[in-house]
Amino acid sequence: MNDRVDPHRLLSGPTQFAAAQGIAIVVEVEGRQVLARCGGVDRAMRLAASCLLVPAPGDCVGWFAEPGDLQAKCWVIAVLERADDAPATLHLPDDATLGRCGGRLRIASKDLRLESDTLQIRAHHATLLFESAEAIGACWQGIVSALRWTGASIGAVVDRVTLVAKTHQRITEGSDTVQAGTLDLRARGLATVHAEHVLVEGERLVKSRAPQIHMG
Repeated sequence: MNDRVDPHRLLSGPTQFAAAQGIAIVVEVEGRQVLARCGGVDRAMRLAASCLLVPAPGDCVGWFAEPGDLQAKCWVIAVLERADDAPATLHLPDDATLGRCGGRLRIASKDLRLESDTLQIRAHHATLLFESAEAIGACWQGIVSALRWTGASIGAVVDRVTLVAKTHQRITEGSDTVQAGTLDLRARGLATVHAEHVLVEGERLVKSRAPQIHMG
């Protein structure tokens, strides 16, 4: 007499599930609700809280159910095998935190993308290392105590630049060239131009106007 239990025989009952766990093939997924086929019977299941990988139709999953009929609660506890090489999706509950008590947490990928309506990064010290960076946005706003740029070359193409500062100081060791259609320089108090040689040249007109003009 052979006492070996056939696992397929435990899943063959049309209305009664004698086993409390088994494997099934996913038929349909809607949110955290899963319709899976086991032993020729389709059964409604829910993703367990620990099952972060969202299954897709055709995947082989492991399930656990309360003893009883088809109306008993049933959960998908793991995705055992993917049906194809489709992208994997991890589903976390609301207000989830991925944390580590100590040491380092590293996320490595050849192509890493972050997509969110709101992205907030908070750190005591942050360092960005890259060979090339590109930023595209409608509005950029920053509030800092000190801002320092050190580089061999800086290039910017914008439609409009507005700078409001209490004190603005610019030091250029080499030549400083400004090209504009109209150049307007105004000061409320004193405006000073000092150099070893000062040249003022106009193609048609050079005009100086003041109540007092001192030369020499």
